[in-house]
Amino acid sequence: MTGHPGITEHGEQSAVIDWANHHLGTWPELRWLYAIPNWRVKAGHRILMAEEGVKKGVLDLCLPVARGGYFGWYCEMKIKPNKPTTHQLSFLAFALEEGYQAKIAYSADEVIQDLEEYLTEPRTAFPALVDELENEARHYWR
Repeated sequence: MTGHPGITEHGEQSAVIDWANHHLGTWPELRWLYAIPNWRVKAGHRILMAEEGVKKGVLDLCLPVARGGYFGWYCEMKIKPNKPTTHQLSFLAFALEEGYQAKIAYSADEVIQDLEEYLTEPRTAFPALVDELENEARHYWR
């Protein structure tokens, strides 16, 4: 299979962010959807980025919103015939093991559909945290 002329990962990812910005009224949580810089930069900047903590393999998009039993959502954008790197597959496996939803997607439409499905899932409950916050609130209001 060959790539589609004129379609880029940048363009598809930008379309996802544009969609998210236009759907904040439906899902206010989308304001926290963010892109993660990776290694698609000039070699001279890679050293600076590495010093600042940029890691190879971290997926392109993150939504730190807990839904459907997951702690958050990650996605790597690709355009066919591109495939994820070994670093990206390693991070994807790590994220899944740690309780995050993590995906590889090949179009903005695929990502948008996944985000819509993810955001309609019930909030992931964290009973220990809720108990801690309730105890703190009781202490504060005494």
